[in-house]
Amino acid sequence: MFLPLWPIKASKDLCQYDCGNATIRYPFGIGEGCYFDKSFEVICDYSSGSPKAFLASINNLQVLDNHVYGVSNIRVNIPVISLKSSNLTSNAEGVSLSVSPFTFSPWDNRFTAIGCNNYTTIIKRQNDSSVFGGCLSISTCDPALNPGCYDFLCALPQNITQ
Repeated sequence: MFLPLWPIKASKDLCQYDCGNATIRYPFGIGEGCYFDKSFEVICDYSSGSPKAFLASINNLQVLDNHVYGVSNIRVNIPVISLKSSNLTSNAEGVSLSVSPFTFSPWDNRFTAIGCNNYTTIIKRQNDSSVFGGCLSISTCDPALNPGCYDFLCALPQNITQ
């Protein structure tokens, strides 16, 4: 995810910057007074034995790292969504950024379909059902014989929020 043109400033010296393998930089922060506003609050969870950082405002997404290159970026682990073709039920919820100041990065994301004979799409819900992107595997493949045909990566279109 990224936040375009957000002002960068130094956070307070008493703030925690590391949580597990994640380094958190302002405007994101761990602890009261260390983040720009509640949208940028990161929680460091120690319950699993190894500390993990989570973005509190959006479904507690796990934070992998946080970079600042003129814009504020945060890399998160978005859960896998899997639909079983036999009964069309999902085992995870998608992520919506529509009520946050964030958008999915147009440069650093990949929409991935893993497997053979797959068809996946990204669709804008609400009032418009236009398809923004998708992946299609059109051949039957055996991953044991041809590992290259098992993963399909598609770039995300710009300004996607959900």
